[in-house]
Amino acid sequence: MVFSNEISVLEVGSSKPRFALAAERRPISLNTARCRLTLPVLGVALFLFGCTKRESIVVVDDWWNVDYAKAGCEMRAHSGNPCFGDPVAEVRDFEERLGTSFATDPSCRGVVLATFNGPVGQSSSAASKAGWQLMLDFAMGEGSQYWSMVHRTGDNHYTTGQGNPSEIAHSICAVVNHTGGSVR
Repeated sequence: MVFSNEISVLEVGSSKPRFALAAERRPISLNTARCRLTLPVLGVALFLFGCTKRESIVVVDDWWNVDYAKAGCEMRAHSGNPCFGDPVAEVRDFEERLGTSFATDPSCRGVVLATFNGPVGQSSSAASKAGWQLMLDFAMGEGSQYWSMVHRTGDNHYTTGQGNPSEIAHSICAVVNHTGGSVR
């Protein structure tokens, strides 16, 4: 049998303590006892597990981006129209501006931007957990770049676009956070 203790409030002007535990114990039903135990446990479980949203991770594939830019410069050189400047430095500058735009765009809340620098490079630790991969088809000297992003978990959802760093950041965050429409 389960018992419940009651707390009684005594009169304010009394010389006895204001709160006292009642001397009598009265039985309560087993269902009431289960409910009193289950509700707090359920509340804690919902707080710990039900209310947290896992951050989405987008990895910028720097290895692809640099390789694409270098290959583009080689093709241009063979056609007599060589690239001027360092393709690696230009790609990295664009990626840094993309990161700045990403960090300042409110639509990117809850999304992490990581970098993958290839198998021998120093990549972000979040890159291995990324669900999204962002690649730039980088063309030297252009302020607007073509991009593609694939969802690497499950559906392999693929999106593409073109833009400057700010436009790309806003677009990828809309896709990842599902703030735009659904494409099926």
